[in-house]
Amino acid sequence: MQFCKTLEAKQIIIQNALHAFLRYGFKAVTVDDIATANSISKKTLYEHFTDKDEIVCAAVASFNNEIEAEQNAIAISSQNAIEEVALIMQLTENKLQSMNVNCLIDLQKYYPQALLDFRTHKDKHIQVLLSNIKRGIKEGYYRKNLNVELVANLRMETMYYFLNNTCLQKFSLIETQLQQLQLFLYGICTIKGHELIDNYIAQFKKTQK
Repeated sequence: MQFCKTLEAKQIIIQNALHAFLRYGFKAVTVDDIATANSISKKTLYEHFTDKDEIVCAAVASFNNEIEAEQNAIAISSQNAIEEVALIMQLTENKLQSMNVNCLIDLQKYYPQALLDFRTHKDKHIQVLLSNIKRGIKEGYYRKNLNVELVANLRMETMYYFLNNTCLQKFSLIETQLQQLQLFLYGICTIKGHELIDNYIAQFKKTQK
């Protein structure tokens, strides 16, 4: 019973820390901030974690696991490959709304182990993209002559380029990601797919008003 309580307390700390990291950046949030957000002392915090690096790694892992679970659920419930992408687009918007632009920069500069974990998720996300592209080809919405592996990797690298490039910080994360996603989809889709994209984008824009 004590183990369960300890594990539950640790998960609560991780979630509260993640919320703060996404809002202010990983570097800006201190151990004192995390303790205060959880209404505990630093001594109690250190009963669960060795240092801030461990908290950051745990928060990144939690964030990645949450996204993976939601993406898997979308892949199962979506009616076709384009709807899958449209639903992931909505998921992306929800995630980016609360994310500080410095998050990835902080990981790259100060938290190499957490960045490694983040890149592990990147490899898993490529597998999601590969499955989606193969599905879209089979359904007739994506072009048959695509180099599936190359297209999936190009999509992933472009996503991370937009997140990491400081020259694009005058645009919102949501604006850049959604615009790039539209360009990607129109590039790989057949005429049949284009018509479906138009319908989903129209529906998506209605939800933004």
